[in-house]
Amino acid sequence: LFFTNFLMIENSFSKEMSFEAGILTYDKNLNILIGENRVIIKDGQGLTITADRFQYNKTLLIFDLTGDIKLIDKKNKIKIITEKLSYDENKDIILSNTFTSTEIENNYLIKTNNLEYFRNESKITSNKESYLKDNLNNTVKIKEFNYDISNKNIKAKKINLTDYDNS
Repeated sequence: LFFTNFLMIENSFSKEMSFEAGILTYDKNLNILIGENRVIIKDGQGLTITADRFQYNKTLLIFDLTGDIKLIDKKNKIKIITEKLSYDENKDIILSNTFTSTEIENNYLIKTNNLEYFRNESKITSNKESYLKDNLNNTVKIKEFNYDISNKNIKAKKINLTDYDNS
């Protein structure tokens, strides 16, 4: 027998979040909500995160997620896959300091060990060595990049391009 716990929370910034999990636990003293066993988080603005586990600090409005994580942002056409992720709901910033694969508009794939996704600013950055692959199989090895989602513009240091047609 399997059933899902479901909870909706509206914070002081009038952003509605919904949580689904096999197990939801609330620690009133620490003001922390913990979800385990097939977690689904939605923000009502096109963001859906699935994970094995999350811990949500209701005071700081910060999620810490672990396990098999898949983040889909329909608004910006972003898909992020990783094992560990933090989401600052107040600042609308997503951070990952483990291996992360990010797909942008089905055109680009970024692989890195450090990712910062600023949703409000529509930009993705990393200060580590990263790999960017386009839908034509061209691969770019870069260090420290800033990708502007709105303008589809990337700025990076130490660029090494492998052109698929000339490889």
